[in-house]
Amino acid sequence: MNGYVLAVIGTVLISAVVTAIIPEGKTSSVVKGVTRLACVLAIVAPILSFFAKGNQADGENKTGIFQEIGIETDGAYIQYVSAIRVTEAEKSIKKEIREKYAAQIEVRLRWEYTAEEYGGYQGERVKITQIQVLCEDESAKRQKKEIGQYLANAYGCEVVLE
Repeated sequence: MNGYVLAVIGTVLISAVVTAIIPEGKTSSVVKGVTRLACVLAIVAPILSFFAKGNQADGENKTGIFQEIGIETDGAYIQYVSAIRVTEAEKSIKKEIREKYAAQIEVRLRWEYTAEEYGGYQGERVKITQIQVLCEDESAKRQKKEIGQYLANAYGCEVVLE
């Protein structure tokens, strides 16, 4: 930052001295325009270097903002969001069974990540591998097989009834 400030101050001082000592005439307007341009370039130089690609300074490789960069996923955040999605799915299944069969059940889901490709992008998604159903009332116990078949067909996974 100090170097930048010194460069701007130096450019402005040199410009002022050159403008002050140049005689009036046809070339004075051109010289004044060039010195103003030099001042503007000195002020704008950091912005230009920010957009430039592959600048080498101080032995480190600086890349511009238009360089392609890789984006890494945050595993802990994905795990957190997936757990929330599974909890919401459990609530949804419980509500669905309550509405369809008038039965009170408790639901626990087992799940895993499966790798899939989405239009050239390799990603992971949550897949339900097992639905554990605990029948809490007599209505649910009487309709146990129907509930199990319905869940197996609807979600395409193993259903364990208890």
